[in-house]
Amino acid sequence: MTEKRNPLLDEAIEKQIKEARYVEPKKNKQRRNYFYLTIIFLVTLAVIFSLLRYL
Repeated sequence: MTEKRNPLLDEAIEKQIKEARYVEPKKNKQRRNYFYLTIIFLVTLAVIFSLLRYL
C-alpha cells in the first residue's frame, strides 16, 4: 500500500511537538534589577555630592 503524506500536516504536527516540548527558562531578572538600581543610586549620590562641594 502506498502511503500519501501531507507536507503541511506533517509541518503542523512537528511545530506542535516542538511547542509542547519547549520549556521557558526561569527568569532571574529581579536579582539583577536590584544590582543595577544600587549602582545607579550610588553613581547619582556621587555626582550630587561632587556638585554640592562646589556650592
